[in-house]
Amino acid sequence: MITIKRSLLTIFLLAFATVIQPAFCDYLTFQADPQRTGNVSCTGPDSPNILWRETITNHAFYGGATVYEDRIYVCDALDMSFSGQQALACLNANEGSILWTNFLGGKGSFSTPALADDLIFVGSFTGDLYCINAATGETIWDVPLVTDASWFGLASSPLVVDDQVFVTSFTDGTLHVFDFEGHELWNISTPGEVNELASPAYWDGNVYFVGGDPALYCVDVSSQSVLWTFSTNSEITTTPTIWNGSVFFASADELLSMDAKNGEELWTVPINVKLSSPAISFGRLYLGTFDNSFDCYDALDGSLLWSTDVNGPIKTPPVVAGDLIYFGTNTAEGQFYALNTTDGSVVWTYPVNEFIMSSPTVSDGVLYFGAEDNHIYAFGPERSKVLWEGEVALPDGSFNLTAISGETYSIEWRSAMGALYKAAEQGQFRLEVSDLLWNFYGLTVESIDDLKAKEGLIWNYAVMGSQTSASITSPDIFQLNDGDLLIFYLDDDQSDPQESPRVVIKVNTN
Repeated sequence: MITIKRSLLTIFLLAFATVIQPAFCDYLTFQADPQRTGNVSCTGPDSPNILWRETITNHAFYGGATVYEDRIYVCDALDMSFSGQQALACLNANEGSILWTNFLGGKGSFSTPALADDLIFVGSFTGDLYCINAATGETIWDVPLVTDASWFGLASSPLVVDDQVFVTSFTDGTLHVFDFEGHELWNISTPGEVNELASPAYWDGNVYFVGGDPALYCVDVSSQSVLWTFSTNSEITTTPTIWNGSVFFASADELLSMDAKNGEELWTVPINVKLSSPAISFGRLYLGTFDNSFDCYDALDGSLLWSTDVNGPIKTPPVVAGDLIYFGTNTAEGQFYALNTTDGSVVWTYPVNEFIMSSPTVSDGVLYFGAEDNHIYAFGPERSKVLWEGEVALPDGSFNLTAISGETYSIEWRSAMGALYKAAEQGQFRLEVSDLLWNFYGLTVESIDDLKAKEGLIWNYAVMGSQTSASITSPDIFQLNDGDLLIFYLDDDQSDPQESPRVVIKVNTN
């Protein structure tokens, strides 16, 4: 039979969640790299399997996420509700729990953070460039760059190259360059405003940025001198992308390719683009249009290879991961798309049913994107729900167990808690226990393998074997018999232990 032991105070057992899992494909800056290619070395999900979704301050996401190892850094921003505070947040990559927030002056940001040397560099809605401790979320310094910042503030996504931080302020068309201590090293100004979200790119010693002429600028970083400019007939609406000695960008009515060394025009094609900066992979250039299509071009000559109709205009820069490319549509019926890079066929879609403007991120096989439904999503392959399974031999006697409060308790080895502790030793997974309810109930499980209770979930346990007791007993009290099968599982008060994240333990007391 199965005897299930439940706590009466589920509401008091709610906790933050965090699951540590290393990432093998870190995503440290807007569009993946200094060249802004939007191309990552790992694959992404081939189906819309949601791992988690989370909100920060219950406001919309416009910038993209960056990922380093087991952490995500992303901002939400002021939306049409015009209410509350918005923030930069650090989330656990596997579970979506919020580890810390920094309000960036109160209104968050449209900027995608850049990470380097345990530092985060990000623009703010208030117009400042921030440097933040990535571990703690504490502000190290901030410098005001944009005044009378209108709706966007400093929305440019910073670029970090060789201990220098590059960012553009849209109100005066200026490229600013800072060191890691917050000192401005140099800047180059251009006439007039530029696109609010346009961000600098870097290749082979040169930085490329949008000027207010309108024109694209190429600057030698070592000498801080302008090597060339290329003027356009209309506003440049995207961030430049660099590949194979060519730089690609779009104005309001055309897509252009230039020689990255001398600024010579290589080809142009007419197109209606706004904010969907190009991505490039294996000689193919990808970008979304404002005409409800997603297009693929030959990067060498600009010939159209394929075009796929979608359900609305596109403002998100895409990201390429393996043989799939990901983006969202900017419409009230917004959908997230995964297309095959070879022929543009739709592999999967996910209906958000809200505007999507946030650039997607792929890291370690997981896709992250935000939307105006006030959530950031994580999609990826379904993970095994069995955290550990095996047999433990339980001796007579007791051992000392320290709770997260720092208090130490004597626990019998043949209790349910003793078996879990022994399993944690054998399986080398992390176990934390709480004594918050010690006087009322006993010890409870705070986390297993860093998976903590969250949103109505608690760590519960079930015993399959000869047990007949139906009393509500804490796991440090409940005694096991030889041959019992013990399951600790993450429970919402209705969960089937076999369908939940769980640890499965066969008990040997002989």
